Amino acid sequence: MAVTAAMHIYLQTTPEHGSKSFKDALESTGIGSAVVFIVCAGVVWPVGTLLGYHIRLLALNVTTIEQLRNSARVSLGGGTESAAPNAFSLGKWTRNAAWGACRPAGLSWVEGWKPVHADQRRLLEVSEEEV
Repeated sequence: MAVTAAMHIYLQTTPEHGSKSFKDALESTGIGSAVVFIVCAGVVWPVGTLLGYHIRLLALNVTTIEQLRNSARVSLGGGTESAAPNAFSLGKWTRNAAWGACRPAGLSWVEGWKPVHADQRRLLEVSEEEV
């Protein structure tokens, strides 16, 4: 979007499309494009930072909550030795990425590598005397 806005203003300054000065291009129809370009330039840094942060979390195979809990534990003096192990980590980020990209599609959200079975458990019957 920012590229399109910049091209719109640029094309108005070329001889084929009016050969206006930059100031004249902004005053006529380019003010909207200038606003769009400025908004895009202001938004690209926060969005890029969030994207980079979450790609890092994906590479570490850690959820946002797990990462925040570990950071809070360290800042409160709990240290890293008391941190709970990550149950979903395979040890290396390359293994985590390979497993995430190449694992078979399963129906189970808990154990995707096991076949899904219907729940065969029976409910316990509670007598009136025990209640």
